[in-house]
Order: sequence, then structure tokens, then C-alpha cells
Amino acid sequence: MMIARASVRCAGRGVRWLLGLGLLVTLAGCAPGPRAMIPADLPLTTREDIFEIRWALQKEATVVRAVGLLNTQNVTPAQVTLGFYGLNAEGRIVSRGTSWVRPSDFSSRSLPFRVELTPTGQETKFELRVLEYRLSNMRSN
Repeated sequence: MMIARASVRCAGRGVRWLLGLGLLVTLAGCAPGPRAMIPADLPLTTREDIFEIRWALQKEATVVRAVGLLNTQNVTPAQVTLGFYGLNAEGRIVSRGTSWVRPSDFSSRSLPFRVELTPTGQETKFELRVLEYRLSNMRSN
């Protein structure tokens, strides 16, 4: 009988350890990704609704990225959805990417962001747009 009880205790420890490890892996998967590395020079500016977006375009072989700061004058949004589009010579969308931006503190009016797309090779121009935003207890488009 003592041997059976000892192995039940060991099995209980193993299950708890496995559950703890599973919880840790799950929480790590839900954690926000790496913060956007904001370059010192943000040469592009987009103004939409209550936002001023200062950003830079970063091109690599397999990805094109818009990186910058999303600024507001007098409110802190709860969440902002950004759309990043690659347009061809006729102005048609040939590639797209989406990113969600949330403030890291309650009073942040300058939000860092990064949004990426996979280029098709047909892009002649890139645009960054605010698709949707939420203020506290309010939703606006």
C-alpha cells in the first residue's frame, strides 16, 4: 500500500508540473510581440481623423514594413487598427497588412507601431490608414 500511495503522489506532482508548464507556454503565446524599433528619422506623415502618423518605410527582400509613432492631441485610444497597403501603378491594392496598436499606459498619446506586408513586386506606392479606433467606452471609425 505504501508503494501505491507514493506513486500516486509522484504522479500528482508530475501532472501539476505539466499543467504549470502548459500555462507558462500559453501565457508566453499571448504576450505581446517585440516592441517596434522606431528609427530616429520618420520622414512620412499621414493625418487621419484625430491621428497624426509619423512613419518610415523599411523594405527587405521578403517584407515591407511601416514603423513609426501614432500620435493624438488630447485622447488616449484604447485600440487602433492600422491598414498598410501596397498599390500598383494604377492605384489598385496588390498587397496588404494589418496591425492593432494599444497604449502601454493609460496616458500615452504617442503610440509606437509596426505593420508589415509581403510584397508582390508590383508595388509602386505604399499607404498607411487608420481602419478603426476605439476610445474608452466609445467606438468610432
